[in-house]
Amino acid sequence: LCNNPLDPGLGCLDKVVKAPAATLRDRLNAPPDWDAAMLQGPEVQPDGPSWFAIFIPTCGVLFLVLAFVLYRYATFVPPPPLFHSSKAKIVQGSIAIEPERDPAIADGRKIGVVKPQSFALQQTLADAKHTADLPAALRLDPSLTSAEAALKAHEASTA
Repeated sequence: LCNNPLDPGLGCLDKVVKAPAATLRDRLNAPPDWDAAMLQGPEVQPDGPSWFAIFIPTCGVLFLVLAFVLYRYATFVPPPPLFHSSKAKIVQGSIAIEPERDPAIADGRKIGVVKPQSFALQQTLADAKHTADLPAALRLDPSLTSAEAALKAHEASTA
């Protein structure tokens, strides 16, 4: 017999439903049970940021950069040489041997011909040699220095 379910001696305590679904609406509007909340304690917060949420976008960006670098590497076409043909053999620095057929020889064998350097190449090499021989102070733009320093540098370079 279970006339009073809350009676510890004669009741059926395991049959008591303390939060029935029929009273859910009333319980939601009810004030919070602060005693139960104090015994339960605060919600546990995780320490630090979510590393998974940081790892995924970082890997995505790295993948895009790697894909771009590989694409540029795969599609790169070197520019053609300016001062000799692409079949020329570079001997040293800017000296190239061009393969040509000798019209005087009947069988048309290829011979190597060293042609004179073009004026543009001579000028480029002379400018590079001239600026390499100068001290770093003299390679600066003269308009950025004082007039006295520019004059002394010019006198020293022409002397």
